Amino acid sequence: MTDMLAPDRAPAAAAGAEESSAPPPTLEVGLRCSGKIGILKASGELIASSIAALHAQIDQLSCSRCTELIVDLHDLAEIDNVGVNVLVGLHHYLEGRGGRMVTVGASDSVASQFSSTPLARPRP
Repeated sequence: MTDMLAPDRAPAAAAGAEESSAPPPTLEVGLRCSGKIGILKASGELIASSIAALHAQIDQLSCSRCTELIVDLHDLAEIDNVGVNVLVGLHHYLEGRGGRMVTVGASDSVASQFSSTPLARPRP
């Protein structure tokens, strides 16, 4: 099993934003792969200004044999349309390789951003 890669951290930089005492939003993403199965864990804010950390792990994933991916969103506080679109693209990429992707642990506010996408939660 490949060890957990060091999480990539991408500070968000808001162009033209006024300075504040709050730190910029960050995203930490880690990937573990074992054969065809992988786990991608995202923590923080998956927004346009922090997307580079996710792209770095997707690049690693594309070099692996992984076709079955679990995306762990337990610690994801926020996601915007850019983050949703990247995850949907990853979903389609894995389907194209004959695999699949599932998301787990998304809060209601994060999961609501997936409505009308292939990532939407099944309705009971």
